[in-house]
Amino acid sequence: MKTASWLQRRKRSQDASVPGTTIPIQIAPRIIFRLMYKKDEIGTLEFNNESWTFIYSDWFKNQSDIQ
Repeated sequence: MKTASWLQRRKRSQDASVPGTTIPIQIAPRIIFRLMYKKDEIGTLEFNNESWTFIYSDWFKNQSDIQ
């Protein structure tokens, strides 16, 4: 997924509305979301510049109550 590229194109189109201005484009930082069930972590969803990754936690992999 090329999310960073989409963000760059979006930022350029916004900047183009003000003639003669140049605003540097910044890449999104590393972002992590934790998916929780009550107090237990099911996994993490991470965005790192251009791609998303989901990793299940060891707790979730070793339990049998939730599919």
